[in-house]
Amino acid sequence: MVKLPKMSKPPYLKPHHVQQDDLLEILEEPFIQTAEESKFDRQRGYAVVRLVRTGETFLWGLNGTTWDRLIDGFGDNSMLWVGKKVKLKLENTTIRGQEKQVIYGVVYREPQKSLAEAA
Repeated sequence: MVKLPKMSKPPYLKPHHVQQDDLLEILEEPFIQTAEESKFDRQRGYAVVRLVRTGETFLWGLNGTTWDRLIDGFGDNSMLWVGKKVKLKLENTTIRGQEKQVIYGVVYREPQKSLAEAA
């Protein structure tokens, strides 16, 4: 028996899906779309993620700032990103002369447990 993959990709993660400080879990290795393939005429990083609050799955197009932060936090080996969590920040910024809401991500570190909780 051969396991058949789904052919469609999940919907894109947009600011209206997210609340401030939401957590995402990275479900698959991130990948890079070439400038020729991208509508932005430059490389763009993507990852399939699950929004922890709702359990919904999305395809997240990471901006350069977030991509670089996650490489600094998780490393440049894409396999090591799977299962990691990212905390989201929503910020208003001007893009091509228009005010837009943008999703930024930062590496999420689980809070440490106290010694009493760990025992």
